[in-house]
Amino acid sequence: SKALENEIELVKAKNQDEAVSKVIDTAMALEGLNRHVSTHAAGVVISEFPIGEKIPLYRENDNELPATQFDLKFIEKAGLVKFDILGLKTLSIIARTEKLIKKENNNFKLSEINLDDKKTFEDLSKGQTVGVFQLESRGMQSALRGLKPDRFEDIIAVVALYRPGPMENIPNYINRKHGKEKVKYMHEKLSSILEETYGIFIYQEQVMQAAQILAGYTLSSADILRRAMGKKDKVEMAMQKQKFIEGAKLKGLSIDNSNEIFEQISAFAGYGFNKSHAAAYALIAYQCAWLKSHYPHEFFSCLMSYDSDNTDKLADYINDLKRLSIEFLSPDINMSYSHFTVEKNNKLDKCVRCSLSSLKNVGNEAIKSIVQIRNEKEKFIDIDDFINKVPLNLLGKRGMESLIKCGAFDKIYKNRQKLFNSIPIMILHSQKTLKDIQNNQESLFNSISNIELSKSFIKTSDWSVAEKELNELSSLGYHLNYHPLKSFMKVLNKMKITPSVFFQKRYDLIQNKKFIKVAGLVKKVLKRKTQKGDLYALIEVNDIYGNLEIVFDEFSLDKFYEIYEKNSLYVFDVEIRFDNNFGYRLIQKRTTQLNEMVNRHNLDVEFDITDLESLKPIKQKLNSQDKGNSNIMLNVTNNNRIISLNLNKKVLLNRDIINEFFQISGVNAINFH
Repeated sequence: SKALENEIELVKAKNQDEAVSKVIDTAMALEGLNRHVSTHAAGVVISEFPIGEKIPLYRENDNELPATQFDLKFIEKAGLVKFDILGLKTLSIIARTEKLIKKENNNFKLSEINLDDKKTFEDLSKGQTVGVFQLESRGMQSALRGLKPDRFEDIIAVVALYRPGPMENIPNYINRKHGKEKVKYMHEKLSSILEETYGIFIYQEQVMQAAQILAGYTLSSADILRRAMGKKDKVEMAMQKQKFIEGAKLKGLSIDNSNEIFEQISAFAGYGFNKSHAAAYALIAYQCAWLKSHYPHEFFSCLMSYDSDNTDKLADYINDLKRLSIEFLSPDINMSYSHFTVEKNNKLDKCVRCSLSSLKNVGNEAIKSIVQIRNEKEKFIDIDDFINKVPLNLLGKRGMESLIKCGAFDKIYKNRQKLFNSIPIMILHSQKTLKDIQNNQESLFNSISNIELSKSFIKTSDWSVAEKELNELSSLGYHLNYHPLKSFMKVLNKMKITPSVFFQKRYDLIQNKKFIKVAGLVKKVLKRKTQKGDLYALIEVNDIYGNLEIVFDEFSLDKFYEIYEKNSLYVFDVEIRFDNNFGYRLIQKRTTQLNEMVNRHNLDVEFDITDLESLKPIKQKLNSQDKGNSNIMLNVTNNNRIISLNLNKKVLLNRDIINEFFQISGVNAINFH
């Protein structure tokens, strides 16, 4: 109903389209109803007697634990207690990382690391916390850059502060820590308990200690005060206020002073955080940060294994590996496992290898079986060896498609399109082989198992650069070797485009700039409204190194939609604005299609080719193109020799011909410079 009041476009759609109108009317009838039964993620009720004898229970089937039909408040009134029992996958990630490290350093114990490690705090102070428990959000990274933590207590504080409510105190905490703001106490007696947090109430334990010191509370009665404040129980609060003022009077405080202090403490306590909880979280966060700083390969391989089904997170981790100059190796049927692994490249440098189970439509158990076959029968020499060793029913058609699309077979068969088109032949051969085994036809099996099936594959050119981009994305869920910007990297350097990695790696340089250019692929457009009701949008832009958010006002957004095309690349002129919480916003000033800028700069085009068949369509397109100022160069690989040619044919580049270049089959790469 609110959407109909605020969104003119929705009202228009309802009035103009009968189907839309029917959907909205149905939704209006459902609005406000309970949409589902939910269960607390970690809440467990423990009782000395059968719970069903005292309160009603609910469950959907006999195979699951029942849930109470009462919520927390009514559970307590019924005389029962709810425990929150949290299970953190981060603990498993840490344990697995420690196990990996022990393969090289058997004496390593994470429990014995120093809590004042210089490198760890340097990385935290730069906001380099992707993958670090509790500290990885963009807002938290900004807070850490401002805070520049140099002690474990700072991490405890920021974990407790970075939540709605207490977050308002982050600038004060930062400024007081760095001497930009005077430390103030409500009362001089509070200095002993608030010195650690620069005069700011952060923890519930501080409320309890304050009640003890100022009003003579015992620890148990102080806990009752904390509980009343946290639950905003008006009746209990009135009783506690009177008790506090009377106790403070005995300690020498005036009624006005004690009343003011109680109100201030009460305002804080409504969102105060338990220090013991914050400290436990901070320790896990610090351990993650320490492992990332000292053993990044092992840490990321474990982290990515546990998040293998979250492609957005995997993309973030890969971008962070680039920032750390750690090579991320592509999926490989001979080298990859069901989990992400650490291995050494040809230069003996440590790298992280992509798993095969993280691909779309590829099952974990299937990959474990393939790895077992690989271990027992040695690595696959070529595609025929793979077909003869692995029953393809393990993967199925969709699994094979996904492996081919991401290039997992590139080392044993280079032409992805030819292999992709031959999937039916391969599966049929595999099914026949399995059937012969089941029928104990050994002589037939032996003759078939060594057949070179690849000779029957229909000849065809490999996918175009554009097709490889789309197929890799559909298999992996993110761009790896074929990002759309890759062909334009030299151009972007000439145009002084700022890559997203600068906001992580060289944040110090960004702080000295007001206007910059960024470029990339538009991933999301999120429409929002200001408190005044004005429309704006956050547009997520992806480049080779990561993502950036750019703010568009309503007018700029309308202008952008006039030139927007899906999967096109854009250059954004933006203004950098810094806020009080040490974050930044990128405000859009101008947007241009990258192809249009390529046209203006008279850039040269370079084709990398191994398939000589692709020369013919290149020639046809160039012959039909008007004369211009752009040179065309070819790097042709034939019989392990690279022949470089300048065609001495200057052509006029435009958006259409650039797009057509990327559609030519058999071209390995295209670069503009």
